[in-house]
Amino acid sequence: MILEVENIVSGYGDIEILHGVSLSVSEGEIVGIIGPNGAGKSTIFRTIFGLLNLNEGDVRFLGESIVGLRPRDILNQGLAYVPQGRFTFPEMTVQENLEMSLFIKKIDTTQEISRIYSLFPVLYEKRKAKANELSGGMQQLMEMAGALLLMPRLLMLDEPSLGLAPKINTEIFNRVKKLNKEGITFLIIEQNIHALLKVAQRIYVLELGQNRFEGAAQELMTDKRLSTLYLGGE
Repeated sequence: MILEVENIVSGYGDIEILHGVSLSVSEGEIVGIIGPNGAGKSTIFRTIFGLLNLNEGDVRFLGESIVGLRPRDILNQGLAYVPQGRFTFPEMTVQENLEMSLFIKKIDTTQEISRIYSLFPVLYEKRKAKANELSGGMQQLMEMAGALLLMPRLLMLDEPSLGLAPKINTEIFNRVKKLNKEGITFLIIEQNIHALLKVAQRIYVLELGQNRFEGAAQELMTDKRLSTLYLGGE
């Protein structure tokens, strides 16, 4: 088991958002988290990554508790996080943004960026363009690439298809499938449920800060009751 989240209680100040949520991810999996707005999905990622205090429960990565660690320390252990939205340096080029991703690690920048360009050839073509000149989809690819530069064992993606055109949305998830085959484990929050179900092996459903469903993606698609609740009966 690469990640174990056990009965976590967390929130913002005095406002409790998560009320004992649990989940797990095995190495090599793609696991999805879905649920309505306000369910606490992003709060889970922020808590796992040390951006929010954990009031109760435990988070273990590679068998060791990471509760209380700084995000930088968690990242150095092999757990990376791409938040919802865009967090690029808009006036810097693609190349410069990728170099900034490596700032916290003392590794060969040239070699690692060459590796990433081989995974994302379209970024190599745009390497001299400023981030603010890129489409939302290209910026999302750049942020994924920046996280992958740090060679994570597990990559958490929060709404990777948010605001993207269908073609780019497909490219994002095709990239996830390819990277998964190359050894990257994924935990993904996504509102585009059908796109997520095409790549994820297992799904967690959250409602009001609590677990409502856990099981195989195929079960969510084929169970009539679950399909009606979460997929609109499609």
